[in-house]
Amino acid sequence: MKIPFYSIIGPHLKRNYYFIRHFCSHPFLCISDFYTLILGILGVVFSVFDIAMIVRCGPTLPGYLVKARGDFGKVIQPTMERDLKLIALLVSFEYYLFLVIGVLSKNPVFFLPFLVLYAFIIIMEITTLFLRLFTDGFNFNKSSLFTSMFVVYNWLCVFCCFWHKMEYCDY
Repeated sequence: MKIPFYSIIGPHLKRNYYFIRHFCSHPFLCISDFYTLILGILGVVFSVFDIAMIVRCGPTLPGYLVKARGDFGKVIQPTMERDLKLIALLVSFEYYLFLVIGVLSKNPVFFLPFLVLYAFIIIMEITTLFLRLFTDGFNFNKSSLFTSMFVVYNWLCVFCCFWHKMEYCDY
């Protein structure tokens, strides 16, 4: 079985085979299969809970779910904000469900949506960090730093699980 984009992903994985194997055997990443399964299950449960909560609220979000803004109705309509939140939650439900299916079926294709999306998120966080570094100076918020490190660790665990599942593919 070939993975999508095997002509792009495959050569890079083959060229760095020993480094990736050594990196993924690190004690913090060796539990990546179990961690990815737990991450996927928790993501599915929280996504379903949030979807049910937003659907129960009706056509507009209540005040405690709406972000505080000065000109609320002028930027985006309340119904559109609710719909956009539902779309984002459905997409997150989908890629967390793909993580669970990928771990259980040992198919690396199901990890690609999560890896691509979170790689984009990590790149945007790094870009934001450098932009803030040049505009605001060297000022870190401990909670956002912890959250960013957690996102990177999640991505690395899912990548190592993806790597472990690649043994069943001919990339």
